[in-house]
Amino acid sequence: MVELNSGDIGVVAAINREQRLKPHVLLAYRADRQPYVEMPIANIATHRTPNDRPCEIERVLEAGAIDIDPAHYLRKAVGL
Repeated sequence: MVELNSGDIGVVAAINREQRLKPHVLLAYRADRQPYVEMPIANIATHRTPNDRPCEIERVLEAGAIDIDPAHYLRKAVGL
C-alpha cells in the first residue's frame, strides 16, 4: 500500500520495468479518505495530481495503517 503525493492511497498492482518507482497503482481512497467506487488503476509514470504535478509515491504504508485488505483490491482488479 502506498500514499501518493496527491494524497490518494492505493495498492501497487503492477511494476513498471523501465521506471521501478512509477508502478501501476489501484486507487482505493481519495485524498479526502473517501473510497473510490470505480477503483481506477493509475500508471504513476503518466498520472498527474489535481494541480498538474507529476504523480509520485509519497510513502509506503505499513500493513494495518489503513483499513485495506490489498488482496481484496487486487482480486477486484483482475475480476475475480
